[in-house]
Amino acid sequence: MATVGSAVGLGNIWRFPYLVGISGGGAFFIPYLVGIIMCALPILMIELAGDRRYSGGVLATFGSVRKSAC
Repeated sequence: MATVGSAVGLGNIWRFPYLVGISGGGAFFIPYLVGIIMCALPILMIELAGDRRYSGGVLATFGSVRKSAC
């Protein structure tokens, strides 16, 4: 998940502002940044904290969270 999110996120972050600047739609850039800050960063922080807490990869972390929640 982290690899896919990183690959998609980097391409999205580099290309979108460029296309917005060329098209003259600077007003759409502000909601885009707000969305990145409000959605992407908290998810990244939760994933990193879970990996650190359960000392494993993504699949092991989700497996551990599920076992401890039941």
